[in-house]
Amino acid sequence: EHLKKEVIHVLEAELADNVKAHWLQADGSYIKPGRRGKEVLNSQDYFCEQAISDNPLKQEKKKRHTFEPIMAPES
Repeated sequence: EHLKKEVIHVLEAELADNVKAHWLQADGSYIKPGRRGKEVLNSQDYFCEQAISDNPLKQEKKKRHTFEPIMAPES
């Protein structure tokens, strides 16, 4: 069921793409779909952003670790 939802999610995003999409015409030529009045969606950028935000290592990188040297006690 989870995989089915994931596939549907991918297909919906791909079919909604109106930036890099081209429609095949009956004569074999391609045209770009109109974007007037529609939200611009580039599916490649969308999936890249989603992969970055879903990456568990991204949260770890936000933590900053500062090097603090161990100093010898003063005599």
